[in-house]
Amino acid sequence: MTDDQTNDARTVALSALVWTLQDEPRAERLLALTGLTPEDLRARVNDPALLDAVL
Repeated sequence: MTDDQTNDARTVALSALVWTLQDEPRAERLLALTGLTPEDLRARVNDPALLDAVL
């Protein structure tokens, strides 16, 4: 994967995460299904594995 493709994938994943977290019921559902906490998300927002999982 090229750097541009990596950045594009990261941008899409972050956009999907933002979209999910903007709606409280969706955000609560994400946290409930994944077992993540808001602190986990903050700490791992740049973790490729987390972003892959979002997609």
